[in-house]
Amino acid sequence: MLTGPNKKLIEDNETLKRLRDRMITREGKSVETLRRYLEGIMSFAEYMQAKTPDEALEKLLQNKDITLTLDNYVTYLQKTRMLKPVNLKAHFFGVKKWLNANRTNGVDWTYITRPKTAVTIQDRIPTRRELQIILSNRVNLRDRALFLVAPASGLRMGTLATLKLGEYQPKEELGMITVSGGAMRKLAEGRKYFTFITPEARRALEDYLATRGELGKDAPLFAGLGKTATEPLSQYVHNIGRQWRILLKRSGLVKKVENHRFNELHPHTLRKFFQTNCKLAGCRSNFIDFWMGHVSMAPQPVTDPAEAVQREYLDDSYFRAPLEVHMTEYRKAVSALTVFDSNIATQEVKAEMNDLKERLRSVEAENAGLKVQQSVVKLSVDTVDELLRRIEKLEKARSMT
Repeated sequence: MLTGPNKKLIEDNETLKRLRDRMITREGKSVETLRRYLEGIMSFAEYMQAKTPDEALEKLLQNKDITLTLDNYVTYLQKTRMLKPVNLKAHFFGVKKWLNANRTNGVDWTYITRPKTAVTIQDRIPTRRELQIILSNRVNLRDRALFLVAPASGLRMGTLATLKLGEYQPKEELGMITVSGGAMRKLAEGRKYFTFITPEARRALEDYLATRGELGKDAPLFAGLGKTATEPLSQYVHNIGRQWRILLKRSGLVKKVENHRFNELHPHTLRKFFQTNCKLAGCRSNFIDFWMGHVSMAPQPVTDPAEAVQREYLDDSYFRAPLEVHMTEYRKAVSALTVFDSNIATQEVKAEMNDLKERLRSVEAENAGLKVQQSVVKLSVDTVDELLRRIEKLEKARSMT
């Protein structure tokens, strides 16, 4: 649950208590979502020149046109707050959720123009060769493990930064990571999902863990370096981005998106790498979304009977699907998600060589056919020549008689 100033803020405001009870208790939303919504509500209180959210709601209800006031608030957010699109969206929906939790009537939400949050960044996923270059330039064991686990698991960077050792376990040749909901994760407390990592990522992770000695199950899976080697990375999300940028620079792969400060290959593209390669490998979309921790999605018509399920990926009934089925589905993508593994590379080379051999056999067969045809033609020519010689002999014999 929330602690510190946010907890006191809620306890001091009845309108926020209603919001908390609705989101956490009844809807199962995460504490992190509530915390971000509180930021939006406090910015609205500032806009209304109120000291508390309760006072802000009282002032709003005194307005003749509540809808217009809220629409002007959106304009205020866009012009003066200078927020990132994702934070702008959180502010807007935080206020909307707060008002709905307090049954605020008289709001025409269809009139209010939502903040423009469309992201136009033209990023791309890294190629396997680019990942090999990035992870071959003076990379410490922790960062090597971190940036191999990320594309192999599809986990968010914020989730990776808060994982505990007890949430990881070897599972046959794979590794399995179980993510439980809570603070700093986009998942409500009491809910969970799992994903897997490739044999390659598992080896890198266990090589890194071996350097840290004996660890308890509550120890961070990824920790700091040096003096902070025992501290979790709960505040390390921004530093993950920094470490990634350092590796990009060392590798000569820094390329900014046009008219933007982001690199084409930012950390989130590792999550996209996972999703894209799983799809290309033939993994079913409902499994992929489950591994990635997508909370829900509106039901969609499907043509595959195996996918004819309600698309609530973290629903308990779906979560209890046999683990073996998940592992079988994930194994389809192991080759595509592997960056360095020599066995995989050898298999790919062998496959190419076998394909080449088949093509050579086909060419040889064609050549053999041509040789047969040539022999037939040569035989025909020889036969004609022999007949001509016989005719000439007969003609000479006839002329002599």
